[in-house]
Amino acid sequence: GEMLRQLQELFYGGFCGEEETSAAVEMMYRCGYLIDTHTAVAAKVLTDYRKETGDTTPAIFVSTASPYKFCDSVLTAIGEKPVKNSVERIGQLQTVTGVSAPARLAALEGKEIRFDQVIRKEKMERVVLDFFSDKEIGAFCCSPYRRSLDTIIEAARYYGQDIRTDERLRERETVPGGNCRELFRKRWADFDWHEPGGESLRSVQRRNIAALTDILTAEDGKNIVIGTHGTALSTVLNYFDPGFGCDDFLRIIDWMPYIIELDFEGTRYLTRTEHVHVEKVFIG
Repeated sequence: GEMLRQLQELFYGGFCGEEETSAAVEMMYRCGYLIDTHTAVAAKVLTDYRKETGDTTPAIFVSTASPYKFCDSVLTAIGEKPVKNSVERIGQLQTVTGVSAPARLAALEGKEIRFDQVIRKEKMERVVLDFFSDKEIGAFCCSPYRRSLDTIIEAARYYGQDIRTDERLRERETVPGGNCRELFRKRWADFDWHEPGGESLRSVQRRNIAALTDILTAEDGKNIVIGTHGTALSTVLNYFDPGFGCDDFLRIIDWMPYIIELDFEGTRYLTRTEHVHVEKVFIG
């Protein structure tokens, strides 16, 4: 009770519905500021706070995202009809408002669309099967973890093959609280560091590369499907391409499944090609 009382003296809480959010975006735009929908919630709650308390102390609310992340909602809020193409909306918002889009988003114009599917998680196995059904797969290998096995099991059944599991392909050993973005970056900055009770990326990389080398040798000349995990796969990619780092890992962490093709001549790495991904929500 006392703790709650003290918190209520120090903090003010509020919320904002979709219509109010849109109205806040429009209001701030008419005042000369283009804001995103998240920041609009802060603007609305600050307005509510002032009305409720009469407190007119100068205040700052911090923008939490770019309006170009939510072009559809922002364009609608300021009275424009968004064009159908999501990439073209970036140019539309820029033209209408005169506010420059972030360089990386602006550079998307004219680029090839590589991923154009949104799939429910219960259909993930089907997505994997559809991709591999015409690839003449000669062997299936996998981490012993159920989530990896479940991802490729339908494809293995299609080819009438068993899945050979290898303990070395398992995910990084971790402890409660060991998977958060701060620790991700710390481990990628030092491959030999690990939290107490956890496993270093160096260790993960060594056992996964050893397993991969044995698989390539045993199944030489075949197309092989290997079911693995985000961290394990990322250490393998880093082994063959040291430029693959934490930002690349964070890019794919929300993708499950993620199908990437690695080409080898014997055990010599040649190239890699991304094919399919389904986005999930990372919690950590």
